[in-house]
Amino acid sequence: MLFPPSFRRSFVPFTLIVVGVCFGPGHLRANQVGLTVSSGAEACTGGNVCDQQQFALTLVQPTINTLLTATQVSQFDGSSVSASSSGTVQFGSITGLVSANVVGGSNAVEPPGTGLGGTGGSAVFNSSWEDSLVVTSTTLPKGAAVNLLFTMSLDGTLSCTGSASVSALSAFVAGVSVIQSLDQTCNSSLQGSQTLVIATTVGSDLQIEGQLDISANANGVSSATSTATVDPPTSQFFIDSETAGASYTTASGSTYFSSPTTVPEPSSLLLLGSGMLALVGLSIKKALA
Repeated sequence: MLFPPSFRRSFVPFTLIVVGVCFGPGHLRANQVGLTVSSGAEACTGGNVCDQQQFALTLVQPTINTLLTATQVSQFDGSSVSASSSGTVQFGSITGLVSANVVGGSNAVEPPGTGLGGTGGSAVFNSSWEDSLVVTSTTLPKGAAVNLLFTMSLDGTLSCTGSASVSALSAFVAGVSVIQSLDQTCNSSLQGSQTLVIATTVGSDLQIEGQLDISANANGVSSATSTATVDPPTSQFFIDSETAGASYTTASGSTYFSSPTTVPEPSSLLLLGSGMLALVGLSIKKALA
């Protein structure tokens, strides 16, 4: 079931914007950094009596939380309809949940198993985060070749019963390159990891983006139950350097390392070793005093 015309007119569809790699002096574009959410939930009963809720927001902040619910109970055929959309968007991670449920009424006018006109529920959750990174190094010269490993990890379940449909799309954009996973199959799992290697150089500026779009639709059928749920798709995005001595900084201040701890660059190791030697020397002096 699609959103009725009134909802489609008021809901602004999500658009994926892909920008290229900028091999300039490494100036960050802060106007392309932030979090975006567009979500909506709608429940309609016979006679196109609908309950709608919508949400759209773009901010530069660490996290956006959304929670939308729409519930409608028909007074005509006894059916009940509900729809909900929720999720969390933050730099490097997006988690969303959508569901739609219809319990068919007796529908005395039509035979059992007949569609209940405009009765149905729909929910969508469209989200993204955008950031810019500059490749850095304290040991490699500007312009030196660097390989960055981009990884997208997914964990979600799509389920349906009766007359219903679901969809889940996750994507990771790095410059002009994209990796994505799409599933529109009921009672399936959207799981696993995909990787992408980007060849770049020290000092280069790269625009990046993570995306998660999900939807659930359920249609009303007399004396039947229809459910659709995408629960809960978690998309995580990682960026690691495959080149020794190279790393990156981001406009948002976030890091996307796949491990909480990273291996220090050689110069950092030298400073750490010098500090430890100084501490040992100080301890020896105190012991001899």
